[in-house]
Amino acid sequence: MSISLCMIVKNEELNLPSNLQQATKYVDEIVIIDTGSSDNTIAIAKKYGAIVKEISWKNDFAKARNEAIKHASKDWILVLDADEILYAKEGLKLKDFLKQEYVKKIDGFIVTVCNYIEPNNTVSAEKNKSLRLFRNNNIIKYEGKVHEQVKGYSKISEIPLIIYHSGYLKTEIIRKNKQKRNRELLQNSLVKDPNNLYYKYHLAINSYSDTKYQEAIDLLESIIPFFGGNESYAPRAYKCLIISYKQLKNFNKMVNIANTALKQWPDYTDLHYLKAVALYNIGNYGQALSELTKCLELGEAVVYDSHSGVGSTKPLLLMANIYYELGNINSAIEKLDKLVKILPDSPSVYAYYCDLLMKSNKNELVKKLLLNYCNKYRQLVDDLINELYLKKLYSLIDYLINNIKEISYKSALKYSLACVHLKNYDTAVKNFRILLNKVSEVEKRKLTINIFLCLWSLGRIDEAKSFINDLLNKETNDSNIQVFLMFANSLILNDKQELKKNNLSEKQIKEAVLLLVRELEPYQNNKIMNYLKVRFFTDNLQASDLIEIFDERPIPDCFVDIYLKDTNLSLLFKYKRFMSLSNRSETLYNFLIAEGCGLLSSGATLVKVYSKLSLCYQIKANKVRRNYLE
Repeated sequence: MSISLCMIVKNEELNLPSNLQQATKYVDEIVIIDTGSSDNTIAIAKKYGAIVKEISWKNDFAKARNEAIKHASKDWILVLDADEILYAKEGLKLKDFLKQEYVKKIDGFIVTVCNYIEPNNTVSAEKNKSLRLFRNNNIIKYEGKVHEQVKGYSKISEIPLIIYHSGYLKTEIIRKNKQKRNRELLQNSLVKDPNNLYYKYHLAINSYSDTKYQEAIDLLESIIPFFGGNESYAPRAYKCLIISYKQLKNFNKMVNIANTALKQWPDYTDLHYLKAVALYNIGNYGQALSELTKCLELGEAVVYDSHSGVGSTKPLLLMANIYYELGNINSAIEKLDKLVKILPDSPSVYAYYCDLLMKSNKNELVKKLLLNYCNKYRQLVDDLINELYLKKLYSLIDYLINNIKEISYKSALKYSLACVHLKNYDTAVKNFRILLNKVSEVEKRKLTINIFLCLWSLGRIDEAKSFINDLLNKETNDSNIQVFLMFANSLILNDKQELKKNNLSEKQIKEAVLLLVRELEPYQNNKIMNYLKVRFFTDNLQASDLIEIFDERPIPDCFVDIYLKDTNLSLLFKYKRFMSLSNRSETLYNFLIAEGCGLLSSGATLVKVYSKLSLCYQIKANKVRRNYLE
């Protein structure tokens, strides 16, 4: 059986070579329709022996697809886009498959399209089904100006063939302006056919992909009640609706929709996983663990559009998180042990694994594992050190740096910052000074800030002042540098000195201070951070400002009181902030207990609130608090 590869392209010189280099090995003919390229696309296509036809673009994908089919002469049509690749394993599978006897009775075959959604990351991918291989019989054609569909076949089947697609990477979407183009085509199609559920569905997915989640919710909820049971896209519609609510942090709504969808598709692993995520965020850890166990039992969702890992790696990671938060370190390690076997090269998983092993006093084992990892995955050492830094495993970074031969600038910087956290300021200063000679002017500012703060922390005030004088004496329009110099100058000269704001606006000062706070994070156990708070922040500072500053990172203890006075924040949010503190604050802990009891007495959901308090109790339990809780 012979195969014609049919494609439509425009300005695809970046993607086309890798596509055709693979495809030419497994197809007998290449037909390319060019819709107006202004780069080297046509020359590249001809280099690989393609039949190239140029047409003007009429805002109609089906018309362009059918034009390619018209020029194809082989038995079967294989449809690819330029940003899709048929790798060797899949290409060989395709040729062998078409030799089978039962293929004679089939008109077309559905394959799996694996959409990468993060660069160089096969783990973070979404898989969906698409009819891409069909007979060249002058009957099967495309219909639809956008999100075109294959029509005219009698019998189709599915084959375990995977096409890899990079077109949903954010860089590709931005480069090709795909969202805007598709949206306009869909809206034009809906003008002619306003009740077309398929077009409305894709318009909703367009909004979803463009992170317009409320808009996606409105569109999806307007069409789901009209589904008749035959829509192949219905399961994904529900999944995208649930994810949209997740992005808006409406976890109760996620659970309700997942329950509805699971009645129709009980074997859809993604729905079980998303329900588990919602239950975890609500605080219902028991039910979350049940759903995650179900995910592992079902495995990957082969027959649905699915995110990779929902039947394997993702449930194991979330289960480890839950067991850790429940204080069950051994069970968390057990899950991570399984996860590391599946993803042995994942820096984030490995760092988490080492973190929990350290908490179980398996220090020597951790050191051995880390050295083995660095020897085996040398190219990932920077990423591992970064993950260790995020986990606050500064002593492990110190151990690694002193036991591996070569390190990059990134790792050297993380090591220097780790030394700051370990209060080894002399070593930090030494390393920061070495790095000064290897970086750009922009990076020098960050290093200068850190050297100054280390010297100040060591009590070497004159040296700190001398070091910063070069910056103090230079004119600069950079508001970030100006604010740092204001801070440094007042820190050295006089704690009570009036802060000079020069000609900076309040907005400029706020933005610069937010950046400065982030850069001062390693010094959060030093009085520098408290001084910064006193000098720059007023009584009007809100918890929302701190959320913007620290995002998911630990907050300095001296900012805890701002969380305490914000009544709009949920108890769970405050609990997680408590968990994130480097030195878990007794003040915040007692506040959580008091607020929780107040919620209980006011008739709040007993299970939800008590589960949070019991977590606090497990971390800082004593007889008095136990009595208070009970």
